[in-house]
Amino acid sequence: MAQVMRKDKILLAIAIAHTLTIVSLGYILLGFAGMALFAIGFVIGLVFWLAAPEGIGFRRIRLPYFLTLVFLFCTKSKNARWIFFPHSLV
Repeated sequence: MAQVMRKDKILLAIAIAHTLTIVSLGYILLGFAGMALFAIGFVIGLVFWLAAPEGIGFRRIRLPYFLTLVFLFCTKSKNARWIFFPHSLV
């Protein structure tokens, strides 16, 4: 809990508000099952961020960050090529 208290209170409030907003919009747009599926990532991400020690620089997280972007690009490209979402603007 001491780790959480070291985070800036305004930044903490913004992060919690952002997570709650995304989860609420997910419920409105997707219903409970869709919201639950996508909320897992946001809530676990918030918990990991709260548990992370202060002072972790970008150099330590750049590999997972860029790998995530590459996988996102690959997924979007696959969805567009295979017309996975026929009415979406991919």
